[in-house]
Amino acid sequence: MKFEARKTISCEAGEFSYLKKEGENDLSPIIFFHATGLNLETYNNFFEELFNQFEGKRTLIAFDQRGHGKSKAEADPSKLFSWDQYADDAVLILKALEIKKASFIGHSMGAIVAAEICRRNIFGVENLALMDPVLLYNPKTAFFSSIRQKLNMWRSPTIAHYAAKRRSEFKNLDEAKSHYLGRSIFASWPETSIEDYLIGGLEDHNDSMKLSCDPTWEAKTFETVSLNSYRTLKNIKVPVLILKASMNSTIPNVGLNYLAKNEKIKLFEVEGTHFFLIEKPKEIAKKINQFF
Repeated sequence: MKFEARKTISCEAGEFSYLKKEGENDLSPIIFFHATGLNLETYNNFFEELFNQFEGKRTLIAFDQRGHGKSKAEADPSKLFSWDQYADDAVLILKALEIKKASFIGHSMGAIVAAEICRRNIFGVENLALMDPVLLYNPKTAFFSSIRQKLNMWRSPTIAHYAAKRRSEFKNLDEAKSHYLGRSIFASWPETSIEDYLIGGLEDHNDSMKLSCDPTWEAKTFETVSLNSYRTLKNIKVPVLILKASMNSTIPNVGLNYLAKNEKIKLFEVEGTHFFLIEKPKEIAKKINQFF
């Protein structure tokens, strides 16, 4: 599936790039929120499967978040203090797009952003599907972790460290593709998804190409991870689907026990890594369709 040509939306938060696939029903679209460091085009295979699962009846909208993909809103790491920034941006974008009601799907950080917007009860969110949301901490110690974070004593050091050191510049698309094939988190990705990630995430830079999501911005995003998300989920009133990866999940066992007590949340484990939407898009799209 190919979206229509990219569009730009300007709002109080800045200029953002988005794509839209028109379905038969445009009154209640499905809004997708991507993960840290990625961009909307990374999920092209998943979007195609999702659109087909709904038989073309639901409109799909996805946008590049601040500091990611083709969006041009200012991305100064020194001004990023929490993931509330991403949620604030999304609220303004959706208002500018005149969204009244919708279903939300979010992956990783995008899942937390989607949940926070839903908690604010601004839009008529009908369903919420969270794909391996970032809930790395212990919900019982969340308050103390948030205090330590504000005092720069709580970090996600390993992830942030490697993100900051990520290579960001390449001669061309082919060199970038060769660099990522079979490497690290990309080892389980189909080649088409790696290419989509690069097409959506590279920009011209002098005589070369560089990642539009600067490594320092990506690292700061990891460092400012939301530490109130269990409380956010507890206060959401709509049905929630959470899919957890069987490998390298961002939901710890203590978090699973906490979430299992909430009757509004349907929680399932799926085979795959944190990037199971990219690894097995057809299976995940089917599960979401059944839930919605």
